[in-house]
Amino acid sequence: MTRPLRLSARPFIVFGVIFGAVAALVLYTEVTSDRDTGILEALYFLVPIYGLLVIALTSVRVSVYDAGITIRRWRVSTQDIPFSSIERSDVQYLAERNWPVRVTIRLQDGTSVGLGMKIIRQEDAAWFCSLPQLKCRKHPGLTNAA
Repeated sequence: MTRPLRLSARPFIVFGVIFGAVAALVLYTEVTSDRDTGILEALYFLVPIYGLLVIALTSVRVSVYDAGITIRRWRVSTQDIPFSSIERSDVQYLAERNWPVRVTIRLQDGTSVGLGMKIIRQEDAAWFCSLPQLKCRKHPGLTNAA
């Protein structure tokens, strides 16, 4: 069994709306102002910032195998976590019960690995958190019990 967790379009849409609203505000200010405000140059920074945000969001890839989990970050660093080394996992939920915000995988050697789950499709995140090998404990709200 090899199952990669697929990315969700939702964060890209949300950040696109936010950056679009900022761009519209900048354009509105420039058009309605009687003098040259110089604020139009701010639009030159929005596109690279959005691009860096997209790159950061898409840089993490998670795949589930029969023996464990592989986390690949920035297409350079790969971390293999065998299911046998997982002590427990803490799953944090906020507003949506079926879509966790974060999963912190606690390993037997005392280290932990955190995964943001809002970038993952809702079905895949729910499936991932339901894996019995993760030994998940659910934490609603902003608190994260250790």
